[in-house]
Amino acid sequence: MALKARGVSVHAAVPAGPLSHALRAAGVPLRTIPAVRLRRGLHPRALVEAVRFVGALPALARAIRIVNPDLIHANGLTPTLLAVNVRQRHPVLWHVRDLVMRVSAVHYLSRRVTCIVGISESVAEHLTEMVPSFLLRKVRLIRNGIDTAHFLPGDRAAARRTFELPADAPLVGMVAHLVPWKRHGFFLDIAAAIHRLRPDVRFVIAGRDLFHDHARLRAKLEAQMASTGLSGSITWVRELDDIAPLLPALDVLVHPAGAEPFGRVLCEAMATGIPVVAVNNAGPSGIVTNGQTGYLVPPGDPEIFARQTLRLLNNPENTRAMGVAARQHVVANFDMTRTATEMHALYDEILGRLAREQRRREEDAARLRGRDDDD
Repeated sequence: MALKARGVSVHAAVPAGPLSHALRAAGVPLRTIPAVRLRRGLHPRALVEAVRFVGALPALARAIRIVNPDLIHANGLTPTLLAVNVRQRHPVLWHVRDLVMRVSAVHYLSRRVTCIVGISESVAEHLTEMVPSFLLRKVRLIRNGIDTAHFLPGDRAAARRTFELPADAPLVGMVAHLVPWKRHGFFLDIAAAIHRLRPDVRFVIAGRDLFHDHARLRAKLEAQMASTGLSGSITWVRELDDIAPLLPALDVLVHPAGAEPFGRVLCEAMATGIPVVAVNNAGPSGIVTNGQTGYLVPPGDPEIFARQTLRLLNNPENTRAMGVAARQHVVANFDMTRTATEMHALYDEILGRLAREQRRREEDAARLRGRDDDD
């Protein structure tokens, strides 16, 4: 929406779901295409997704043909693979949100796209290690942003009533989709370590199994909660489209993912005035200022996570000051308006360069025609 406010005519081609509903509600012209999730290997689900990928190509080609955009902004690896394979002559911007990618895929796409944007310093640095050296000029850094007017400090008591959370207990939360690399099990280890020292602390996990393909992980986590005696201390909010109403209920947000490309939820919690504890690696290390807006800790020791979390819980006045500093930091560095401004400038740069190259080609062709006429 920030791009739309800058005069960019935005059209979307996305699968049906929450995103398409939100875009339609915001008045963005929309065309739906099949959902595709490419998987590695030759197992049946991977083959099914490969068939879906091929089936999605005509739908995307049709959408591009109707809209005839100046630039295709492809959000992620699979959408970019779709975009470069519809075989239409439109420049493609690849917006990279991953740290785990095959080198062969990166090489394939980097030759076919016009520009590559990394969402964080860690992603951009990773790209510079994978993209062929003669194509490094294509790689840019534009940090993710959030709507800091949406994520605001709120009424702690009201938020807890809304989600039926304990009114007065210290509350530590984790917010993440239910996927293995987010390390929910490690969060439960951290919660157990905190619980041993302060049994009054309560915990909340918010996040859904978005594609309903992690039932085994969910069962494993529930068994872990039961075996560690945490079942009565943890609330699991499984279905939540917008976490903004929940965040003010927390005292601390813990983010245990060890290879997080960015860490949007850290920005969202910090904008809400909630200090965070996160792994000192990848995306979080570029968001959290250690000791000022939260704490960065090594990835593998739940006891260290627990100690730093309790350090915040045991010093409410200092924690409130950190929360204020956290919001100021996010507003200054990760507001969506900055992201949109930088992206808009990049669009102008790409289209301006392409227009100049086209004029040069036309001028060269005209000179050749003139020479032929003279002959």
